[in-house]
Amino acid sequence: MSKHPKHHYIPVFYLQQWADTCGRLIEYSRQGPHNFVKARPTSPTGTGYARGLNLVPGASPDVVEFVEKEFMRLVDEWAARALVAFLSPDKEPSIRERIGWARFIYSLILRTPEHIELIRKKSAEFNIASPPQALLPRLINSTTAIQNISKMAWHVADFSTSASRFLTSDRPLIMTNGLAQDDSHLALPISPTRIFLEVQKHTMLESLKTLDAQLVSIANTRIAEQAIKYVYGTDASQLYFIAKHLGKRIRATPLDEVVAG
Repeated sequence: MSKHPKHHYIPVFYLQQWADTCGRLIEYSRQGPHNFVKARPTSPTGTGYARGLNLVPGASPDVVEFVEKEFMRLVDEWAARALVAFLSPDKEPSIRERIGWARFIYSLILRTPEHIELIRKKSAEFNIASPPQALLPRLINSTTAIQNISKMAWHVADFSTSASRFLTSDRPLIMTNGLAQDDSHLALPISPTRIFLEVQKHTMLESLKTLDAQLVSIANTRIAEQAIKYVYGTDASQLYFIAKHLGKRIRATPLDEVVAG
């Protein structure tokens, strides 16, 4: 029997930023009966996925094909274009790329295995006729969420001169409880040396900038603590730090409200 296809809930294009010249990054995860954290070299294609994540028995093959081969591909394609602009000193993302990036940011909340399973449960609970595969694009395409993310102030902070490097994980988005308050903000490491910041008010951005090198340490702690299964880095030097923090504070997300609404 053939295996189900891989569905990368942490996109390959995103993890590639942590890969070395040989195309390898370090995956940290708890393993064995004692849940010791181990560091495993792998490629961006070899981690951050679940087989058959979007497959549901009885669902239309056309719907499955659309979600896996068309919708999610386009979400990641436009986000990858925006990321190129973010990492280029002389480029700015186009309006279309900004919308694509906002959609990608929101997708990071909804596309993980635990949330796909929650979507399935909520579909039954609220008698939603659409199968989970069809519901996922509808949720990710939320006009309200995309507009709220798009209209906030964006900034990419460069820490290339810092001795520390950003980690990322299978739940890499750092965000406040909601995005409507003056101090609302979200953050996403986009490479080992750069972090994407989004704020409701410019005063909050200035406050984040004053953290300087502390921001790397704060972000890495949050990234590791809210990870479900994996943390990623460029090398194995963070083993003790990640073993201390991995999965210590798994945050709730707004998915319950999104599906119920």
